[in-house]
Amino acid sequence: MDRESRDLYKMVVLATDGGHKPLTGSIKINVKVVDANDNMPEFENSTYHVKVYEDAEIGTPILRVRAVDKDADLNGKVVYGFSKHIQNAKNFPFTINEHTGTIFLNQHLDFESTPLHQ
Repeated sequence: MDRESRDLYKMVVLATDGGHKPLTGSIKINVKVVDANDNMPEFENSTYHVKVYEDAEIGTPILRVRAVDKDADLNGKVVYGFSKHIQNAKNFPFTINEHTGTIFLNQHLDFESTPLHQ
């Protein structure tokens, strides 16, 4: 079952006895499909490119990334962060708001020493 495609099934179950004139009873059943965390967040774009001047002020927002997850409730809540490789890098000049996906300048940039950040 895939809750994202169909989250409710309605059916009628019949019970028939073995009598000479069979009697039948019935009951209506509704089955609600509960979400499993079976979808990964997907970014709106596969790649983002942005240009920032080296004299930009610390705290300047430079880009907002956005991802959506088709799951429901907490399973679909997206939180943003940088990979552990980047988190441990010294002098990484950016920070990200974990709730909005907005990336901010955290340090001054120097084009001559590092013209490109990926």
